[in-house]
Amino acid sequence: MGPQPCYLQGFFMENFQKIDSLLTRAKHKTLLTIFPHPDDETMASGGLLMRAKELGFKTVAVVLTEGAAGQMHIHPNGKTVKQIRRTELERAVKILGVDELVVGEFDDGKLREQKDEWMKWVRKTIAKHDPGVVVTYDHTGFTGHPDHIALSLGIDEIPGDFILLWPSIIEELKARIVHAKLRDLTVSPTHCLDLGWRFIRKWRAASAHRSQRLGKDLPVPLWLALGMYHFEWYHEVERGLKYPYKFVEFKI
Repeated sequence: MGPQPCYLQGFFMENFQKIDSLLTRAKHKTLLTIFPHPDDETMASGGLLMRAKELGFKTVAVVLTEGAAGQMHIHPNGKTVKQIRRTELERAVKILGVDELVVGEFDDGKLREQKDEWMKWVRKTIAKHDPGVVVTYDHTGFTGHPDHIALSLGIDEIPGDFILLWPSIIEELKARIVHAKLRDLTVSPTHCLDLGWRFIRKWRAASAHRSQRLGKDLPVPLWLALGMYHFEWYHEVERGLKYPYKFVEFKI
């Protein structure tokens, strides 16, 4: 059977395989998302975490740093950035229904330089949970953040009996989301997920990251943007294939 169409609303009409068809192929019913910073788990794959849980998967959100280099858009009230963002992360994954949260203590903004340290930790974490599906950023990291790219490159090196997924984006939205110097390196989606009304839970999880004011640069409120584009897109990585990448100037 060929790809089942995942129809986009309005003027979008593309055919991708539904994400359910991929999840049913997983040999182990554990899904790991692995991202560098708090809020990546929600914005990149919050819908997938919810859908996998509905299909009987154990869901595990792995976050390498506590986001200490992130800008704060709330008054700290005597708390450190790490304390605030860790608390926000815990609230967000609870809203998404994640079964287990695993947080590392690596340095935000320095994953490229500290690869040997976190790679050992990530390898052990993957081995411990024996996932059927692993989700992380593609080689552009969308924003060009070096932590995103370094983590993507590192996980691509780890062998395992799991499906590797990268959050992806349709052509019409690249200019709004992907770093201008990396758009030519983006991979096309192979699968999509229609969040339906789950977009409300994703918005609530994003709102839990209050300190980051997610969606602050959008022309419309985040809840409206998620309602208009209530989809997530993913690229199934072809293991062993060398995908192009480059690091770009990025202010942390």
